Amino acid sequence: MSVKTTGCYSLLLQVSVLVTCWLSSCREEPAREVPDHPKLVEAILDSTNDLLNVGKVPESIHYLDSAFQQIPAPGPIDQWEKYNHKVNFYLNYDFNLKKARLNADSMTFILKGNEERYKTEYANAIFTKGHVLLAERRYAEAFKYYYDGRTFAHQHLDSCSYFEFTSKLGLVRYSQGQYLKAIPYLKQALSENATCKTGDRFNKYFSFRQSTLTAIALAYELAGMPDSAVYYYQKGLAFIDQNAHKYPERKNFIETSRGVMYGNLGGVYAEQHQDKEAEHYLKESITVNSSPDHDFQDAQTAKLKLAGLYVRQGRFKEAGELLDQLEAYLGKEGNNPTNENLRQRWYKVKWNYFDKTGQYQLAYPFIKKYQRAQDSVNKVSAGLRDIDMDAIFKDTEQQYKLALLKKDNELKTGYLTGFVVFSIMVVVILAGVWYSLRRSKELNNKLAQKNEQLQMALGSLEQSQQENTRIMKIVAHDLRNPIAAAVSIATLLLENEELQPADREMLGLMKTSSLHSLDMIADLLNMNITAEGLTKEPVEIHTLLRYCIDLLKFKSSEKNQMITLHTEEIVIPINREKIWRVISNIVVNAMKFSPEGSVINVALVDKQDTVQISVADHGIGIPENLRNRVFSMFTDAKRQGTSGEQSFGLGLAISRQIVEAHEGKIWFESNAGDGTTFYVELPKRR
Repeated sequence: MSVKTTGCYSLLLQVSVLVTCWLSSCREEPAREVPDHPKLVEAILDSTNDLLNVGKVPESIHYLDSAFQQIPAPGPIDQWEKYNHKVNFYLNYDFNLKKARLNADSMTFILKGNEERYKTEYANAIFTKGHVLLAERRYAEAFKYYYDGRTFAHQHLDSCSYFEFTSKLGLVRYSQGQYLKAIPYLKQALSENATCKTGDRFNKYFSFRQSTLTAIALAYELAGMPDSAVYYYQKGLAFIDQNAHKYPERKNFIETSRGVMYGNLGGVYAEQHQDKEAEHYLKESITVNSSPDHDFQDAQTAKLKLAGLYVRQGRFKEAGELLDQLEAYLGKEGNNPTNENLRQRWYKVKWNYFDKTGQYQLAYPFIKKYQRAQDSVNKVSAGLRDIDMDAIFKDTEQQYKLALLKKDNELKTGYLTGFVVFSIMVVVILAGVWYSLRRSKELNNKLAQKNEQLQMALGSLEQSQQENTRIMKIVAHDLRNPIAAAVSIATLLLENEELQPADREMLGLMKTSSLHSLDMIADLLNMNITAEGLTKEPVEIHTLLRYCIDLLKFKSSEKNQMITLHTEEIVIPINREKIWRVISNIVVNAMKFSPEGSVINVALVDKQDTVQISVADHGIGIPENLRNRVFSMFTDAKRQGTSGEQSFGLGLAISRQIVEAHEGKIWFESNAGDGTTFYVELPKRR
């Protein structure tokens, strides 16, 4: 057989192999699972919440971090629970939206690839992202996340699992001041919760039901329906009394809940001028929650309500004593944001106190403070109150339906086009083979001339390589959107439970290949970074390292590796995202070229004018013949990892560009077969 004929058969064989691989299930091995510690984590979070309830806010977050450091290898849900608590902490106590957003992103990242397995946690992560956006006053985006979370919950969870999400939508309505619209959501959540088994844990049954009954009563109270509010407060107290004996180990929490209910009920009675009942319940609330390990802040709220009652009754001495106690408490707490509502209401009662006692000159400053605080609250909540959640949900649903129809049409068109192209290729190849068989003798005589022409063509191609490199980034940028669309399409189609196995396998391969392509495109788009285009800000580099390592620990568990971190508290001007990428690239390389069960040591050292970050592994090391090429762009010094991991060879080259754009240095020390240590040195000042 002639050489030309052999070449045609080779081409046909290559096409056949590609089609076979496309149709086959080329799956990666599943990642090794890291076990979770639910009982231990639940105990840690309970202790953390107890510290918050007694007003020890800074101590609670320090305790959480130190307690989690004692868990030798926290699982994904262990870490998810920690991030979830931190989001709530930074939204409701420390009011640090930047940290809240970072922890909310971490909640989603830790579940990446396991959304179907951890459905409840994933839906919660979507809702939590909505809470952060709501706090940032990005209302339309927030309600979009609420819609996505509710849709995912209804599609994947039973009623016993998505009662929390129904309740959260009700609380969003409550925060908008739409109290009567919040009540149906909260009641529906109670009905959904009733389908759960009585053996569910304390937080999912007792804590949820009593807090939801309280929320319904508060909504009725704020909507001007005190009789309904009293009914639900009494119903909440009855529920606590009926179930308290089931949880003897949570006595303090249950007593605190009862004390809160007493205070709220006393407040409603005071509004109805049922003074005897009001005074009784408010005093009970103060007695309960003034005790150690109870909600001391709620006791101050009850004192304020009782002081207001005394002012109305003309019992000014008793009212003055309570107001003085509250003034001492607020002065001790300083400008703690969690007490701003209490402070505002204290201004109003103080104003009424001076007004009723005829001290009008002293009353005037408190009128001004109260009105200023009220204006501030109204200004903050104005945008939120104007948002129509139902309208946004309907609009988002319509947009999703249109997008799905468009993607479905595009997918069908793509399938048809692919089939036509493939059919044409097969016909052309077969025709070529047939034609080659007829003219094999003649073409063999001309083969030498064709080879010379091919050599010339190859030379021309080599000359154009530099130009191809320059346009590569443009091409990569244009490819990213269609490939990302392919990933989305494949993901949506894979959610269809009626897919045939063969179709599911093809879509799985399409998604995996597209994700690999996106990784390579991301590397290409990060090339040629310069100092002129770099935005820097003061960053706690030790915190950045800790978050980066936390996010990579789950990946390191796939090879049973351990990452240690030794840092010092240092703030330097850097681009957070770019330096995050450098550290991530180096640590991922260390994991890739280290054996299973090995240790990777990351350290941060404070020098006189610079900081030095080192990443040391005990892997296969870098051979002598590759050391001069590891930082080169498009280097041929690419190797597979110890478990066959793929490498594009761009990560270290891009890392060097980023470090040099920061006026820093990057280098390594390595012994073949004995590990490698990479160093990054960055200046401490601009």
